[in-house]
Amino acid sequence: MARTTTRLLRPALVAFLVALALVTPRSAGGDDGGPRTGPGPEGLEARAKSAVREVIAASVRIETEDGLGSGTIVDADGLVLTSAHVIEGCRRIEVTLTDGRRFLAQALGVNGGGDLALLRIPAVGLAAARFGDPSALARGDWVIAAGHPSSAFDDFQPTISIGRLRVLDGAIRATAEKSFRNVLVSDVPLSAGSSGGGLFDLEGRLVGVNAAVTTNERSAFTVRITEYLADADRLRRGERFDRVPTRRRSADWRDGRTRLSRENWFAESFPGPRREARARMVGIRTRDGEISGAIVGARGEIVTVARALGPVRRDELLSVTLPEGREVQARVVGCDLQNDVAVLALPERSGGYLAFDLAAAAPVGAGTLVMTPNPTGLDGGILASEGARRPPNELKGIGYLPDVLQCDLRLWADQLGAPVVDRDSRLVGIVVQHRLRRTEKTWQDAPFGAFVMPIERLRESLGAVRRFGDRAAPDAGYLGVELVDLTESEKAELGVSSGVLVRRVSRGRAGAQGGLRDGDVLLAIGGRPVASRGEAVRAIEVVRPGDPVVIEARRAGRDQRLEFPVGSRREPTGAARIAAVAR
Repeated sequence: MARTTTRLLRPALVAFLVALALVTPRSAGGDDGGPRTGPGPEGLEARAKSAVREVIAASVRIETEDGLGSGTIVDADGLVLTSAHVIEGCRRIEVTLTDGRRFLAQALGVNGGGDLALLRIPAVGLAAARFGDPSALARGDWVIAAGHPSSAFDDFQPTISIGRLRVLDGAIRATAEKSFRNVLVSDVPLSAGSSGGGLFDLEGRLVGVNAAVTTNERSAFTVRITEYLADADRLRRGERFDRVPTRRRSADWRDGRTRLSRENWFAESFPGPRREARARMVGIRTRDGEISGAIVGARGEIVTVARALGPVRRDELLSVTLPEGREVQARVVGCDLQNDVAVLALPERSGGYLAFDLAAAAPVGAGTLVMTPNPTGLDGGILASEGARRPPNELKGIGYLPDVLQCDLRLWADQLGAPVVDRDSRLVGIVVQHRLRRTEKTWQDAPFGAFVMPIERLRESLGAVRRFGDRAAPDAGYLGVELVDLTESEKAELGVSSGVLVRRVSRGRAGAQGGLRDGDVLLAIGGRPVASRGEAVRAIEVVRPGDPVVIEARRAGRDQRLEFPVGSRREPTGAARIAAVAR
């Protein structure tokens, strides 16, 4: 019997589960129990775009003293469904809606054995999810997951990912306290903080609650929504009980398990985009390994990730592998550090180079299919939000990133800088940061999915570098502090109606030199009130480095007024390397 290490999706919980069996009954979707073929590429994208609107509206972020989790609104009058392990043992539970409103939640009923919990928040008229029927699902069906990974964003929107159902009645057992039976198993990408988030079908209907994922992230485990519906009355009454779902009939699930992966589906469905993208993609050798780049000019101009190149000089030569496999020397033209984009120039050649058209931007939006080549096939997924998002100000392994597109790709280290295209081979952007694929022995703490520098920014960077070289990067103000949003209860405790908490002040940076301290609450910057971390970051960035700024803050119940010059975004902001992972 195969044994696979899995873990719950709660970020603060280091709990490991043992997969005892992964089995499937005859498929409800077909007479022979086989997988459904599902929609084609165009149909999948259209249905995904339609479904994610409902998915996003019904999804919420859950915050406890142990970390972040996720949930789904299941009643317009304030009922939220989540995983029991998200809130078990927690004294304070706060729920944030996608419009930014925050509420202190009351825990109603809990089914510890089924890992489900029902919360109530004081809100009405909410966008509640519609319930789907898990028994109508078949192997190979596409499903959509929503969650709030531990690398949270300013906009309170959930992160969306897509995958295929591979097992209809999987079973895993935790230690003595937690076990799962009759769960859906898919290859939808999930990460810490996604616990309690919903799993939806392509009609946008809720079919389950996400609970755990294997450490190699090939299998995600989801409690069926029918388990909630069976106990809904008990949970509403506030009962605490342990009911483990009954195992269903089962059969050997291994037939076709490989072909049911989303990776194989993308590789088989999009030979054109893979071919077209690889013909415009290069490998770049750096001091730390190899990354990728996209050819964006017929004269041989390449865009890639500036910080991944390390300290390079203008006109320095780097080894580049062309699409046909030949190695040449490319010249460093310049780096736009504000957008984290470097521009290289290939040697001139007769006939020029095949290049992406930066004037033909691909239309984007949540649910858009996106993909990037790998050495053996094609990695594919969907855009996870409607537009560009601002990542957390401090992320492990990287420094600053401007607003970027986010998608649910999990890539290898050498795909940093790779072109991301849509199903018509149009360039969406290049990968500027991503969560590395994991091995059985490693669990890396990294932001969810891939961050893509959109084509509009690439155009700006290319034009600026052409004109100014290394002087292309417009600088931005920087304090060197880690900021977090305040919950409603924290605001009440601190006696403020809005503001942003200073969690940590970096020694030697402008904020520390100006007198900011850990625990300060920023109320206003430059005379403008700040209500979120995103507002605070933007208020600082518009100040020219070296110019003074006035900051109003609350410290230990007393108001403070600080005035000092801001620092430069060009100052080092931490390690910019991404460790390579062996294939």
